[in-house]
Amino acid sequence: MEVFLGILVVTAAGFFAYMSGHLVEESKKGKKIPLPWEEKEEDWDMLPDVEDLEKIVERELKKLNIKE
Repeated sequence: MEVFLGILVVTAAGFFAYMSGHLVEESKKGKKIPLPWEEKEEDWDMLPDVEDLEKIVERELKKLNIKE
């Protein structure tokens, strides 16, 4: 029982140390760093805005000579 409790405490301490280091690294870089078990999020800032999409659609419609 003491061995099990010791393993549990050491594992919890290791996890705490890992998360502390992760948070320090995020604050140094100034951006979110995904954890190994998190899926990588898409960079939503790179997606076009609605206005950009409207311009693209209008341009393509002009190419096809289609009017709305």
